[in-house]
Amino acid sequence: MTDPSVKDVLTSDHHELYDTLVARRYFAKFDRISGHLGRVAAEMEAEGRLSRTEARVLGRYLTAVAGTFRALSHKYLMTGREGAARLTIDRHESGFPVAQELMTMAVDAQQAEKHLGACPRKPS
Repeated sequence: MTDPSVKDVLTSDHHELYDTLVARRYFAKFDRISGHLGRVAAEMEAEGRLSRTEARVLGRYLTAVAGTFRALSHKYLMTGREGAARLTIDRHESGFPVAQELMTMAVDAQQAEKHLGACPRKPS
């Protein structure tokens, strides 16, 4: 029996979402969760369990995370279709997309202007 490769060990907890409905449900669930977290933070501030500064920092963080998930949901809108990309998530620890997904999205964002500039334009 051979030892598993380093890649196999590092990716053994990864899971690809192949189905369109599963991917959409995944993102819809996170959207609901992030909405609830914002309300919980506001309630904790009202109760005095978070300072105003802590609530603002947490609110900005939650907004950024929700925006990241919204961007990923648009990127993987066509998951399940032939040739479409598949979202890879960590199924054991967090349930979040793996780091490679975020790095790929960051590279895509940096190259977006270049790719959009190369698109043919409609005559005015």
